[in-house]
Amino acid sequence: MGKRKETDIGRLELAQLMLNDARFNLQHRRFRCAISRSYYACHHAARACLDAIGRPLQKSRAGAHTACITIFSLHLIKTQIFPVPLGKVLRKLLRFREIADYELKLKHIEIVAEASYRQAESFVNEAMKYVNP
Repeated sequence: MGKRKETDIGRLELAQLMLNDARFNLQHRRFRCAISRSYYACHHAARACLDAIGRPLQKSRAGAHTACITIFSLHLIKTQIFPVPLGKVLRKLLRFREIADYELKLKHIEIVAEASYRQAESFVNEAMKYVNP
């Protein structure tokens, strides 16, 4: 059996990779990148959960980020599989990512980046427990 290519990874592995990148960027004071990678770690973890319940998102669907949040909330938060605060993390980190990507001046970016990473770490860990019990 040959080695797996980096492109041949599962969604949870991608979420973990993004989380590791967020930590690296945070440690190197690249706060905007840390915020972005924190969000994407959660996005991929949420998609792994949706895949696990048979609700995968279409690959090139317009508005995939909002759709992911909506479907995750509908099928995994409202059904009490995950607690409500976890669902709010996705929306909050998407908002932070958009601000970090587009705003020229940011207040308290280091604090936001650290909080984003901590929340993403919790989110990814919960998703991993759900998908791989």
